[in-house]
Amino acid sequence: GLAERGYAYGPAFQGVRTVWQRGGGDETEVFAEVALPEELRADAAAYGLHPALLDAALQTGTIAAAAAADGRPGRSVMPFAWTGLALHAVGASALRVRLVAGPESMTVEAADETGGPVLSMDSLVLREVATDRPATHAGSLYEVVWTELPPVVAGPAPSWAPVATAEDVPALTGAPAAAVLVATGDGDALALTSRVLAVVQAWLTAELDDSRLVVVTRGAMPAGDGVVTDPAASAVWGLVRAAQTENPDRIVLVDLDPADGAGPEPVLGAVLATGEPQLAVRGTTFSVPRLARVTVPAAEPPPSGFGPDSTVLVSGAGTLGALAARHLVVRHGCAGWCWPAAGAGRPAGWRSWSPSSPGWAPRCP
Repeated sequence: GLAERGYAYGPAFQGVRTVWQRGGGDETEVFAEVALPEELRADAAAYGLHPALLDAALQTGTIAAAAAADGRPGRSVMPFAWTGLALHAVGASALRVRLVAGPESMTVEAADETGGPVLSMDSLVLREVATDRPATHAGSLYEVVWTELPPVVAGPAPSWAPVATAEDVPALTGAPAAAVLVATGDGDALALTSRVLAVVQAWLTAELDDSRLVVVTRGAMPAGDGVVTDPAASAVWGLVRAAQTENPDRIVLVDLDPADGAGPEPVLGAVLATGEPQLAVRGTTFSVPRLARVTVPAAEPPPSGFGPDSTVLVSGAGTLGALAARHLVVRHGCAGWCWPAAGAGRPAGWRSWSPSSPGWAPRCP
């Protein structure tokens, strides 16, 4: 079964109703009927294709791979990548799925209960996963660390021009080495990011490939003391980072020191000389974001519970109280236990656990 191969699906993702197969080898066709659980069907109209229904459709390939066929053992696989995905209809709550296996991938087609096309996928790649050993995640967690750069020797001050709005970009003349956009928030993240987005879009359509757009913030990043003083400008960093990924070597992000009121002019030449796309300036130190493994401190051992140093108050009299006391001494090695009252308050047989008995060490009057 799937559970024996390491698969475990919650109630929302148990949508596979029927699976059958036709053919074999590299020309195997797999068919399935999948549907959302009854409690999720009302949500189907809110999605192009409900995530749980899409997952159920892809489980068809998982089930086919897990089944032994043609003398070959089944495999434990997970969806890895797909290409050519097209959504032909929205709001489906049930699907009829057809998968055709190829040498390295499979094609996927899905229709609704009336036969109307809902989904097609040119290629679905499954990758085998190991289930014979527990997964280890030691050392797999990373964090962004601001790392100090060595001192940078800057050349002559570069030519630069300020830009504040998208209209300023086409007005630039002479192709300066840098166009500087100062982006400080004043608490309004939406207005700030909208203005920066308009400038970035204008910059990327302008014929200024030899120039750099330098977006300057102040206190937007937790470099140095780890304090962010302009959260609205932090949103600018998220926006511009995405643009940098799509358009390398066109935009530079610089976060100035919130404790220093100087503008970007004194550091602009050094910033461009580093060749780094993202920098933070704190005093005379330049820092850049780098990924580093998270060091997890060793966990403290859990409390040992009852042990030789434990003293246990047994407040109940009777046979159960005596049995509890005997268990604590014999099983857990408790060195001390006591009854709150003398004489009649103690259960019958308590004298067998007197100070002469092993493990007895009175700790209370």
